[in-house]
Amino acid sequence: MTATLKKYVDFLQDRIDVCTDHEDGRVNSIKDEAAIIDALKAEFTSEIKEAPPRCWYDFKAVETPVQIKVSTMKCADNFSSKQAIVYALTNLSEKECGDIKTWNAFHKALENSELSDRDYNIIVLNKITKKVHHYTLQSLSKLAPNGSNLPFQINWSKQTYVKRSPEEAYRFIIDAYKQSVGLKIHTHNGYEQL
Repeated sequence: MTATLKKYVDFLQDRIDVCTDHEDGRVNSIKDEAAIIDALKAEFTSEIKEAPPRCWYDFKAVETPVQIKVSTMKCADNFSSKQAIVYALTNLSEKECGDIKTWNAFHKALENSELSDRDYNIIVLNKITKKVHHYTLQSLSKLAPNGSNLPFQINWSKQTYVKRSPEEAYRFIIDAYKQSVGLKIHTHNGYEQL
């Protein structure tokens, strides 16, 4: 973790009042994400830039894209950003990553780009303990392939830090995606006979 991100994670510890206003945890999580960004912007005004709506990251920390996840950390959560994966694995620009909208464009970007060790930062708020954790996509120890939620899911409680080369990170992330695709196809076995 960079010194800057460590500073943010340390600052956020026990600072966010976790939202419980709605039955739908996803709505609560959106409010928690906004609270995290607001707290960071108030304390580190010149360093934090909130992402535009529907962007592939939630904020930029001194020009570094960061995603926020809010989780009970008891089960696997969706990780659905094609753009973040390409950003983590290649040297494509943020704009080029942001332009990836389809799975076909995702495949082409990965096929036609050199690998990088740039990585993608993720801050995770534990809804139960209010503790904030930092992860990077390339250094996660485990991904959860899921045919219903491509490219994969992540169980934050099962993570330890793993140092990987760009090639090892590529295989780790893309193999999980490929397993998810295989599971998705498997759930539709028999469609040919319809």
